[in-house]
Amino acid sequence: MRITAGQFKGRELTSPKSASTHPMGERERLALFNSLVSLLADQSDFDPTHPLQGLNILDAYAGTGALGLEALSRGAKSATFIENHPAATQALRQNIQNLSPTPNSTSTTIIKSPVAHTNLAPHSFQLIFADPPYDYLSPTSKHHSTTEDELSHLLSSLAPSGYFVLSHPANFNHKQFAESNKLKQINTKKYAAANLSIFTINPL
Repeated sequence: MRITAGQFKGRELTSPKSASTHPMGERERLALFNSLVSLLADQSDFDPTHPLQGLNILDAYAGTGALGLEALSRGAKSATFIENHPAATQALRQNIQNLSPTPNSTSTTIIKSPVAHTNLAPHSFQLIFADPPYDYLSPTSKHHSTTEDELSHLLSSLAPSGYFVLSHPANFNHKQFAESNKLKQINTKKYAAANLSIFTINPL
């Protein structure tokens, strides 16, 4: 598994040898970031060589940190990672270290805690990635309602003009999720087993 573009393009990422994470594949990650870059291209200060320049990123359920590290590679200002599983956290720390001298301690933060217990500053992130365990958002999962509550908790830290990216199973009702959280759904695309939806805060 490698970084797909930017400063660290081609650099290898470590994954834990367990079923605790389900890292997004390179092709899916590349397609996702291409979609995000297209959305950001309309901004007046957009720099195609550093398309995520100046953005503060939150990578929730981070696993290996591939999404947040990909964002840093593409010019993001900082990345905060939320991960509570010991093996995944170890792999995440190793991946950050392997990309030294940057990202450094001033641009990366690891929060080793369940998502529900994190204390995040309101409106502090312009881009949030949420990639919970794949089946947790399935309507038949015992974790469904708890995970939706966690996602709503994350949304309180999204900047008014920011983007919220959610990886979810096909049977997750993303339209209802958008409505109940006052979000505007920009698109939903299917990449292999991943369904990726991009939302922004719906202006009143």
